[in-house]
Amino acid sequence: MKKITLIALLFFFQAFNISANEPKLDQIINGLDNPWSLTFLNNDRVLITEKSGNLLLVNLSNKKTQKIKHNLNILEDGQGGLLEVLYYEDQVFVSYTENRKKGYSSTSVAKARFNELELNFQNIFSAEPPINSGYHFGSRLVIKDDFIYITAGAVSYTHLRAHETDSYLVCRLLLEKMLGLCCILALCWRFRG
Repeated sequence: MKKITLIALLFFFQAFNISANEPKLDQIINGLDNPWSLTFLNNDRVLITEKSGNLLLVNLSNKKTQKIKHNLNILEDGQGGLLEVLYYEDQVFVSYTENRKKGYSSTSVAKARFNELELNFQNIFSAEPPINSGYHFGSRLVIKDDFIYITAGAVSYTHLRAHETDSYLVCRLLLEKMLGLCCILALCWRFRG
């Protein structure tokens, strides 16, 4: 009986201890329209993408939100829109569904020097060929050791050869800094799921 009481007491104290350490969630901002990604500029400011094409600068201290103008030609269709955002060394990288006209689009990645008012993006990657589909343009961006890694998601290219369906694309681009310019060298891998 003493063992059962001891086990019950240990269980009770452990359960009480776990609940005392549960994380507390605080709402920082509201009113976002299909937010997709965020990146920290510093401890007080973040950039947030909304699928519709809005790029927002949020001040976490005063909770103010500001839209940043940009020149991206975004197509919000199905799963596509303004997707990933990554801030790195005063540059902003985004992945998005680029409107390639007549219903065609592709996953593209662009970069711009950070500016609080307006970003002038230049594409550094566009998936080829453009497709007429709103399916899975999702992509992630990671920078490590002077390389940016891009995933271009699982796209069902039903109009292409059967062996190319449901493939996953990972590209590694070298960010080589020369005279203030960023030169891009690409190496891509395709995986089938």
